[in-house]
Amino acid sequence: MNRPRTVLLALLAVVAAPGLSACSGGSGSTVHTGAAAVVDGQRISVAQLENQVTAFRDVAAPHGQPQTGTTAPVYGQDSSGIPDHVLQFLIMEKVVQSALDAKGLTVAGSDVTARETSLVKQFGSRTALEAQFVAQAGLPPGDLDAWFRMSAGESTLLQAAGVAASSPQAGEELKKILTTAATAQGIEINPRYGSSWTPFDPQLSGPAQPWIKQG
Repeated sequence: MNRPRTVLLALLAVVAAPGLSACSGGSGSTVHTGAAAVVDGQRISVAQLENQVTAFRDVAAPHGQPQTGTTAPVYGQDSSGIPDHVLQFLIMEKVVQSALDAKGLTVAGSDVTARETSLVKQFGSRTALEAQFVAQAGLPPGDLDAWFRMSAGESTLLQAAGVAASSPQAGEELKKILTTAATAQGIEINPRYGSSWTPFDPQLSGPAQPWIKQG
């Protein structure tokens, strides 16, 4: 495996996390209409999610490869669970921003730019980086900028907690921070996509139920 791809895989590493408890949120609220999820009262629409999935499949390789042992999965057009995988990212974005807002923290634009510049340099071009992002993250190339901002936000949260992003404790600490933020927000998931949301889990888990509210 070449070094740039290894670096990207490290940045995209999935950290196992325990599930949040879920309880019924009811189905009477009009905010649910046309929503794939509701985060802190704000809708992520089914149309937005479907557009993201289409954008991924338009550029992804025809066939993906499942995770085997220590080998990370490669996402393709035929990979299962892409809609809930993309929805997980859209929720994660909002939860990270909520955690930053709750602590009065902001992400420096220079930090976001530095991350992008470093990886573009290693891959040789933005186009090459986007191709690996699609394959390794299972997300459309248009999400790359948002992913850089989210990644920088996670590092900012860890720095504020006094934990280095490279330390062995970083994953657990970030998991606690984001779980707290998610619980405070309340996350409701359309049962079409799953029944529970967990930080760093690439899929929404659990059998479909009536609208599920977490928090």
